[in-house]
Amino acid sequence: MADARRAWLKRIAALAAAPADDPAGFERAFSSVKTGQWRRILEDAREHFLLPLILKNLRKAGLLGAVPSETRSRAEEEAAGMIACTSFLYRLGEGLIAAAADAGVTLVPVKGMHLIPLYYEPDERPMRDVDFLIRESDAGRVKELMESRGLRLETGRFSAAFMTRFMGEMEFSSADAAFPAMVEAQWDIAAPPYLKRGYGFDAGWVMDSAARGGRLTAEAAVVYAVFHLGAAHSFSRLMWLMDVHRLAVRGVGWDEVVDAAGRFGMRALAACALGFCEEFFGAPVPQEVYRGLGRRPSRLTERAVVECLMHRRGLAESRLVPFLLSGKKTAFLRAFVFPGAGFAALRYSAPPWKAFLLSLSRPFLLAARLAGFMKRGNRRGGA
Repeated sequence: MADARRAWLKRIAALAAAPADDPAGFERAFSSVKTGQWRRILEDAREHFLLPLILKNLRKAGLLGAVPSETRSRAEEEAAGMIACTSFLYRLGEGLIAAAADAGVTLVPVKGMHLIPLYYEPDERPMRDVDFLIRESDAGRVKELMESRGLRLETGRFSAAFMTRFMGEMEFSSADAAFPAMVEAQWDIAAPPYLKRGYGFDAGWVMDSAARGGRLTAEAAVVYAVFHLGAAHSFSRLMWLMDVHRLAVRGVGWDEVVDAAGRFGMRALAACALGFCEEFFGAPVPQEVYRGLGRRPSRLTERAVVECLMHRRGLAESRLVPFLLSGKKTAFLRAFVFPGAGFAALRYSAPPWKAFLLSLSRPFLLAARLAGFMKRGNRRGGA
């Protein structure tokens, strides 16, 4: 069963890869899809945010007509909506960068805002939100800037205090926009206690790499993308794997990546992410890189990654994968199971006594979540 799931994911990845890069692989992937499977293929592609890219590849190869008309029409409509949303969000992001520059504040684009148009055409990589790195010391000025542009601080999911202290970011939204507009201003992707103690990720190093020119270096972009993909989101989306692939194809100083991975306690994480990028998308990763990162992940870890990519929500939210790949497993587990009463008080907006009880019940809640890992569902998180 695990091998079949892995093969299914590789089929979707092969359809998303450019036909010109591997014509034989693309043709094999296309030929292996039976007529009745196209609906599920394209539904899964949508969940992984690869739908516009796969449709574009099929169209360029002259093969889109092989998709049943009803399935094709629905998929093209969904892809058009994703592209229109991306175009709107990208223009919003550009406006925010310009306004920030005028105000003397640095917004460093990451994820979709960084990758378009350097690594993707605008109609290839969907965005669901706009992501920036900022200095923590600039948080107040960034908040004022966002509010001046009609964006409000989002407090629906968690309190603002919890987001700033334990998530290292602020989320802003606007209900007046043509599309749901979400902007994230982040200063520490490793702010959650279990990531802080289980890894040694230095968000300041990533930000410093953009000191000249306002954009991340290729090496910092790879390190950030790997940590975001594997540690923050438990390998829950193929598109984030493809992001690492696109960065690798354009050329990366691998010695710097290996050195940063060692300093940040993410050698195993990087080896796992790069291995899947190479397997699924053919990323050109030299073998010396793997030797520098150390041994490849265990079969258990690889199986867990595949299950997360199959959208087993409970498994992803249990954080089993970043735990298995952590360089400090004991510290990771202790901080994840018992993050402290302060965490619970802000997380659940509870008084101290109730927060203490909630912190004690956390192990049982996590066990129940892990037990339901076979539940299938979309992952929360922007693109």
